[in-house]
Amino acid sequence: MALPRWRINEAAGVNEVNLLGIICQSQTTGKACFWDNISKETGQRIRGGEDLTFKIADIHNGDMLGENCTQCHRGKNVFLIHPGTTIDISSDYDIDPNVRYQPVSSQGWTNPPAFAELGDGACASCHEIGDLSFSYCNMLLKKAANQTMPNADNPAGWVEDDSFYGTHIQAMIDDRCSP
Repeated sequence: MALPRWRINEAAGVNEVNLLGIICQSQTTGKACFWDNISKETGQRIRGGEDLTFKIADIHNGDMLGENCTQCHRGKNVFLIHPGTTIDISSDYDIDPNVRYQPVSSQGWTNPPAFAELGDGACASCHEIGDLSFSYCNMLLKKAANQTMPNADNPAGWVEDDSFYGTHIQAMIDDRCSP
């Protein structure tokens, strides 16, 4: 799956893909590979419009990336998919791997054990919660709680929310998400 992030500035005439992360995961082995749109040759981001093309062999992979993708991508499934969003492919594809995902990288990346296994608590009643890190909490967990979980019409939130989900999320954040 590739997730383009666009940079649009109509006043300056800019309409281009700025960031393009690519992830593959084996259903059978759980092995997951990461790439980013950074040229191996120049070290610069490869940008372009809707016709942007490049060869996967010509961009940075998990052995070369400056950031550790597993700071956010953790859990049984490498993909961070929120229901009802553009990347929600769960109705078209079986995204439940046979085994917990394992990152492929010579940099020593790991997928840590779960913070909450499936069935263990409010949020984990529907899915596993990856082990909490500062990045995972601030880039993923808080956004999911405020926008899409348990559903977009009724997001849990977490600030001063004493609901079942809000209380659970606040406890996780208080306990494990501080820098």
